[in-house]
Amino acid sequence: MIIDHHPGDLPGSALDAHVAPVGPPPHDRGLLRLNMITSADGASALAGRSGGLGGPADRAVFTALRAAADVVLVGLNTALAERYRDPGPDGPELCIVTSRPARALALSVVASGAATLVVPEDVGPLGPGVRAHRVGTGGRVDLAGFLVDRVGKVVLCEGGPTLAGNLLALGLLDEYFLTVAPRLLAGTSPRVVSGPYADQGLWTLLGGFSDAEGYLFLRYARPPGPTA
Repeated sequence: MIIDHHPGDLPGSALDAHVAPVGPPPHDRGLLRLNMITSADGASALAGRSGGLGGPADRAVFTALRAAADVVLVGLNTALAERYRDPGPDGPELCIVTSRPARALALSVVASGAATLVVPEDVGPLGPGVRAHRVGTGGRVDLAGFLVDRVGKVVLCEGGPTLAGNLLALGLLDEYFLTVAPRLLAGTSPRVVSGPYADQGLWTLLGGFSDAEGYLFLRYARPPGPTA
């Protein structure tokens, strides 16, 4: 049975199995994982924040995925809404994607140099102490180029929906971790992956489990075929 039920706290073995690599990374770029949460009716946020949908087990999965990552990749709007913090000296490299970095300078993790801004090459000076990875031109970040520069690394994307949609459209996603919260919200919240139509075929369900509160944790791998 591919879906297991854990009635209490998640055992370490369940988390280890959920986040463990299942194959070699691409030879020419970083391995890209996407971790997102949705309500049972498809909302990606509660009161404007995805963190509002989660529970203890979701936070445990979030932490385990971060521990298995070399790089965390996130869009600026998500970093602002979720109030991203310094992952610490033992944490993954935190990279925030934006083509308009002025708003990013308000984030303490940017001002302190704890996070790297991923910006186009033609963005102007960012100020003292601000770290930047410049990739792409014409006011657009070259996401594929960023992954090439992280070859051999495990890159964990934590959203938001627009960044996830761009990565999907480019064919860059390798694995998809989805938490389904047992809530019905209706409203106008965006989907967890938002953007142009980008069907790549049937993704492979690698496994999943539920917890005592009814949260469902799923893991998918990209459809077979050439990688981007």
